[in-house]
Amino acid sequence: MQQGLSGEECDKLDSQEEFELTEVDDDISALETEYLVENARKLLLPIPEYRLDGAMWKRSKHGGNFILTENGIAEIRNAIRKERRERREGTIVWLASLTGIVGAVTGLVTVLKSCGSN
Repeated sequence: MQQGLSGEECDKLDSQEEFELTEVDDDISALETEYLVENARKLLLPIPEYRLDGAMWKRSKHGGNFILTENGIAEIRNAIRKERRERREGTIVWLASLTGIVGAVTGLVTVLKSCGSN
């Protein structure tokens, strides 16, 4: 015959579950922070100063590492997107210019060939 858990045992299991979920959330936040900071550094973007005022950084509950707050994540993510967009737009301008130059040279070669064969 199976017996149910006592209230104390249920509380203990709930507490353990909450601890483990918080630990997993901290690990995810730490990985996300590491990813965003690494990408921002590759793009030579400034990283928010480490301050525990709650605006950009906070300490994880397990391990005490600095992790980005939601505001910090949003700020760095927006900066990365903006920088990538600006770089992409610069590349597009260069490609468009290059395409125009190639077209002009091709046209010039065609004209010169047609003049030379007459």
